Amino acid sequence: MDNGKLNCELSLFEAWVAENPSSQFFVELACAYQELNRIPEAIAVMERAMGFHPQHLKARLMLARMYRRTGQEEKARNILIQALSIIARQKQIFYELADLVSGHGPELEDMAQTLDRLARSLSGDELNPAAAFRPIPAYLQSVLERLESL
Repeated sequence: MDNGKLNCELSLFEAWVAENPSSQFFVELACAYQELNRIPEAIAVMERAMGFHPQHLKARLMLARMYRRTGQEEKARNILIQALSIIARQKQIFYELADLVSGHGPELEDMAQTLDRLARSLSGDELNPAAAFRPIPAYLQSVLERLESL
């Protein structure tokens, strides 16, 4: 996208978010800032948005990536741990997925066991931060891809 059009969109997003601070357009505004390499402004938008949308996982991931891009590893780690805590409150999803794919052949049985183990590792409402950064089995990505094809 050329900078003229992007700057026009940026102005519209800025005006909208200024008038509607709890709007979901903060994501588009932050993306526009990123495309113009205005990372500090993108980070500021995302940090403000966290106050209005603390459960927004995509926004947390975007913010963590921006923190990493600017060398703020500790802030990135903290925001990702917070995201994992949100996911931990939804552990029933992993149990349901495990139950759904269980009994559909050996390949999916392995996936079911992985999902069940993941659900069991999510204890209470909080995920153990020390366990949050343990290596995830390499086949987890293929598990997600196979789930999409079911």
